[in-house]
Amino acid sequence: MKRLLGQIRPTWSHLFRFLGALGLALVVWAYVTGNQNPLIATTFKELVLEVRGLREELVLTDAQGLPLTSLGTVSLILRVPQEEHLTAGDLHPYVNLAQIAEAGVYQLAVQLDAPRTVRSWRADPTTVTVHIERRAQRIFPIEVVLVGQPGLPYVVGTPRVDPAQALVQGPESRVQLVAGIQARVDLGGRVASLQDAPVQPIAVDAAGKKVAGVQVVPAEVAVDVPISLQGGHLAVSVIPRTSGYPAPGYYIRSLRVVPDTVTIFSGDPNVLARVRFLETMPVSVEGIQRDFTTTVSLDLPANVSLIQSPSQVTVIVDVEAIEPVLRIAIPVRLTGLLEPLQATWEPRWLSVVLRAPLELLERLSLSDLWAVVDIAGLDAGEYDLPATFSVPPEVEVTPEGPVTVHVVIVRPATPTPTPTPTRTPFPTPTPTPSPTPSETPLPTETPTPGPSPTPTRLPSPSPTP
Repeated sequence: MKRLLGQIRPTWSHLFRFLGALGLALVVWAYVTGNQNPLIATTFKELVLEVRGLREELVLTDAQGLPLTSLGTVSLILRVPQEEHLTAGDLHPYVNLAQIAEAGVYQLAVQLDAPRTVRSWRADPTTVTVHIERRAQRIFPIEVVLVGQPGLPYVVGTPRVDPAQALVQGPESRVQLVAGIQARVDLGGRVASLQDAPVQPIAVDAAGKKVAGVQVVPAEVAVDVPISLQGGHLAVSVIPRTSGYPAPGYYIRSLRVVPDTVTIFSGDPNVLARVRFLETMPVSVEGIQRDFTTTVSLDLPANVSLIQSPSQVTVIVDVEAIEPVLRIAIPVRLTGLLEPLQATWEPRWLSVVLRAPLELLERLSLSDLWAVVDIAGLDAGEYDLPATFSVPPEVEVTPEGPVTVHVVIVRPATPTPTPTPTRTPFPTPTPTPSPTPSETPLPTETPTPGPSPTPTRLPSPSPTP
């Protein structure tokens, strides 16, 4: 065999034949594959262009230095087999920033993360311009800026902010524009102090304008602004005064007054010391059955005047019907018990509060009220089940305790038939003959001789004359 193989020598003719056969096989394979599953062109538009490999000390920005989270969108044209069904979620176009270590402007090619069945693809655009800056941060004291003025005669004290400093971070070109951090508070018309008011601090430039593209940490601070009255003035509450009573079956649910605080002035400090609140002139609520709003004057004491406060206030009266309440225990019943199961339950009654119009409560009976426990489909066992209430639609039910019912379902035992006892006959007794007694002769009594009795002589009868 070795001698035979040694006689075979490859020639150029053999090589050409082999290459020709291989090429023909590839052509046939491509032809068959193309006919069975041909390649088609598929277009995907507006796919988000991802950013990968960006270092932590760098930040992606636009041409103005504002930070970006993405580079926009691209379109893709793919050549895939006809039977391949791709979605936008299978395709991830991206730019790789792993090789970028310095700030600058770069032109990067769009790359694609896609399934292997994608034979070829083309992106539009094929490259993107990327602006990279270094990430910077600075610490600034927080300045409280008061906007507007409180109402006269109020004055503002020294504001306080907590914390007193904040951190600004972002692209280096934007952080360089920051000149300070402000916490702005609007005091326009305020008559009460601010305490721990939440305020969002902002980074500003030298002109006091907000700098965009930077982040302030913390995002919220607490500001205190004391506001107090000048001498001779006093802020007091306004209390509405009413006269009369609502219609029978109704009550006043709430009374509100707008504004509820006014500022008064008096040249006599003793007068102000005696004023704790102001009342309105009487508001009649006689016979009312619905809400109403009215305007009424304030009842000012002597030598007292109003400062920057209206002479009349608005009184809002909310009226509501008295809703009868009935406390009652209603029976519990089970529904859906399967045959031949049997059930017991506890409790048998549930305490509830019923609310409804009085005329309806007067017509109710226990047959209208049920606490229902559905046990449909349940087999033998113990269950803690919720109860639902079956009442007329106009009745509102409020349980006074738990609405869980303990149910015990049992399957009755099948009676076992008692066998009929078989009567066993008693044996008939065989009479045993009694022995015949033999007659025994009685012994003959032999008289024993004794002494002879002495004869007694009877008296002779007396003769009769």
